[in-house]
Amino acid sequence: MTTAVISKSAPITPKSERQGCAIDFCCPSWFVAADQFKVPNPSVAAKDLMFGGDDLNYLARVLHAEASGSGAIKDDAERFREKEAIINVLYNRLNVPGYDPNNWTRGRFQTFRDVATAVKRLSGGGLSGVQFESVIGSDGSGTSKFKSTDGPVVDHLGKADCKDFEECFNAIRRFLVVGPNEHMNFDNFRAAGKKTAPKGQTVIGGNRFWKMGQ
Repeated sequence: MTTAVISKSAPITPKSERQGCAIDFCCPSWFVAADQFKVPNPSVAAKDLMFGGDDLNYLARVLHAEASGSGAIKDDAERFREKEAIINVLYNRLNVPGYDPNNWTRGRFQTFRDVATAVKRLSGGGLSGVQFESVIGSDGSGTSKFKSTDGPVVDHLGKADCKDFEECFNAIRRFLVVGPNEHMNFDNFRAAGKKTAPKGQTVIGGNRFWKMGQ
């Protein structure tokens, strides 16, 4: 978050009001779009994949849309763990069949963007196979939270949301240092809600995570 101070000193401004005013701009730590990154200690399926900065920026937007913010989860470490778990879910779907609603048996994704936007568009205009609802939205154009981090409007994020968004970039940069977490071998998650999570599922932050088939 960058703060600019603009002084009001026009002749018509009363002296008592010439203290200036603070204006906040959200300036996320975007990855350079053209840069390429390789994940250390990769999975067998994703060992040959490289990820562009543009794809990682999109991943940050996905995290912001899907993860709990500081308003819901006060503990910084728990919010970080939740983001780490979501990253692992997307990563564990890379180059593996079973997640493409247009071809469940053979379809494979090689970017985080493709994993997050997987959907089948029906002839009547509806959607099927939506897996990341906070990204896709009800009509395929994205939810308001996801749209709020788009390039042209992200600088208008409030302080809390901007901090939450910056945490997403921190989690991704950490992932690029350590790679996938063997203790987070998840490929699915849903909002945790208030009920006890089903057997085999792990609650982290505001979501419950599990590995399909286990």
